[in-house]
Amino acid sequence: MKTMRKIFMSLPFFALGLVGCEERTPYTDTTKLWPAGGADGKYGYIDQKGTMKIPAMYDYTTTFSCGYALVQSGENLYFIDKKGNIQGGMSFDYANPFFNDYAVFELDGKYGLLNKKLEYQIQPIYSWLGDFRDGLAYASMQGDKYGFVNKSGKYTINEIYKYAYDFIDGLAPVSNDGTKWGCVNSKGEYVVSPVYDAIYPYSSKMAPFERDGKIGFLNTSGKEAVMPIYEDASHFFENDLAPVCLNGKYGYIDKKGNVKIATQYDYAFSFSEGYAIVANYSQDGESATAMVIDTKGNVVFTLPKGFGPSEAGGYFHNGLLLIGGETDTNNKWEYRYIDTKGNLVYSWTEDYSSYYAPQKVSKNKDMKKVPTKHFSLGHKK
Repeated sequence: MKTMRKIFMSLPFFALGLVGCEERTPYTDTTKLWPAGGADGKYGYIDQKGTMKIPAMYDYTTTFSCGYALVQSGENLYFIDKKGNIQGGMSFDYANPFFNDYAVFELDGKYGLLNKKLEYQIQPIYSWLGDFRDGLAYASMQGDKYGFVNKSGKYTINEIYKYAYDFIDGLAPVSNDGTKWGCVNSKGEYVVSPVYDAIYPYSSKMAPFERDGKIGFLNTSGKEAVMPIYEDASHFFENDLAPVCLNGKYGYIDKKGNVKIATQYDYAFSFSEGYAIVANYSQDGESATAMVIDTKGNVVFTLPKGFGPSEAGGYFHNGLLLIGGETDTNNKWEYRYIDTKGNLVYSWTEDYSSYYAPQKVSKNKDMKKVPTKHFSLGHKK
């Protein structure tokens, strides 16, 4: 099955970093500023009316989280506040956006943790350090085995796992041998036995799991709340609805597995802020019509022809949605922020042929920490 990324011609969001939507987390920041392109291929921040509030002078930007945004200018990667002021006065080789008032950073190949004062919470001593959720983060000193540390950098669960995911809702998916997965609690005790082909992080107290090529959902008691009958699925981010694929078509189920929106689409994203993006392909499979629906399945509006979301931009954030599409001019792409009624708020164009992707920032460093067959937003890669 073709993915949205292919159908919408690989919308290039390399330099414009957007944090993925996740329910009730600090990633859904209330700072009403959005990263957007300006002149000369640079990026700044617009407000809800589309006015550039922080000048477009950066090579890389992220959405705000916990009141800070991560930006890159030349070789310098640092945090700014909503007025554009540099925070902490230090630059990093790599950094994650803030999460739960902490940010993971990299210096000289080692990872540490910053607090909201932009001071070292944990010195950069790890080969890998994940985001802190439920007070713990998966970590590795050598990079071959993973355990979990607290905010003081002390291991509370030893490095015994080949793979691990974040703690969410009190449980973390882990794999000892890289083939079978289970879930442990904060004491390292198995709540879900390691018998599954894959288990992915919890969201809204539900975790997707895979068995024999089919996907279902576990609850926090470790019970199979939704049986594994689906070819594809994504998380319960909002509104207790999750997109699932059955017989090649996507729809939405609730936490009991009841179908709430019929499986009728060729692709579907998770809900964010009460809306979700769905799409149907043309008969030749070479184009797609994308629509925004509400939680009842009603079409709120249809995206302009040739426009669609990317994997990074498929979610409403503080009332705005970022979409993109190819213009009539060769190698030109137009990006648009639209509101929940489909009204244009801001747009810009870029030359795709000379698109610049800063390697230190755009590299998916988490890829080496999960199996090749891993869960992604809306489809498996």
